Amino acid sequence: MEKTEEAPARWGIISLAALLAVIIVPPAILLSAGASPEALILGAGIWAASVAVKRLAGLPLDRQLRKRNTKPEISAGLHGAFSAICELGLAAIFLRTWDHARFVDVLAFGAGAGCTEAFYVLCLAFTVTKNRTDELAWIKGATESLWVRYTVPLERMLAAIGHSGSRGLVWLGLQLSGYQGVIFVALAMTTFTMVDGVAAYGLQKKWDWSDPAICRGTHLFFGSVSMAELWTFLLAYWMLMPSFALA
Repeated sequence: MEKTEEAPARWGIISLAALLAVIIVPPAILLSAGASPEALILGAGIWAASVAVKRLAGLPLDRQLRKRNTKPEISAGLHGAFSAICELGLAAIFLRTWDHARFVDVLAFGAGAGCTEAFYVLCLAFTVTKNRTDELAWIKGATESLWVRYTVPLERMLAAIGHSGSRGLVWLGLQLSGYQGVIFVALAMTTFTMVDGVAAYGLQKKWDWSDPAICRGTHLFFGSVSMAELWTFLLAYWMLMPSFALA
């Protein structure tokens, strides 16, 4: 976040502290609970590789959608599905071989992805400069709404939850046979598509993310989906796996 004379310094300090907490606290908790450092590293590395693949492979998709003048709703849905295939598909290649993973390691794998993405966003904040119009719009929205003021750490926290939940569902689905496995993998793909699809639709329709109503509504949606992913994974693991143990 770029700080200006109009924005109190404490806004930036609190946002930075919250974002650092998103990056540091989940791995620290999981490691203290016995998670393997390799699980965090693998989650981070596979996320980075999947994003690289998504960026490169997504260029032809973008060109085709623009060429065909595809409707925003369809285009956003395709972008969301493509994102889910790239991120969860690449994760699934590894998770398919992780037959006897411990519960904390599965969570750590997802947290590695989410916390690395938060670190990437933090790095961008120090390298990307907002134009003055966007900056003034954000200051106005941040003055009126905490949702806007602390949107970056909030968004990263919800995304980290979603990364853990969706990857957990994929792992669980790959461990189960028959229709149960298909349901959990399909659920992960669907919820991931919904989140990234709505984000893509907002970008295409040029939503004003600094508008308190839009910011609040989108974060409530993203948060609801992310929490549903995580809690579905937790409950399903507890109910369906032969022996439930945190470690």
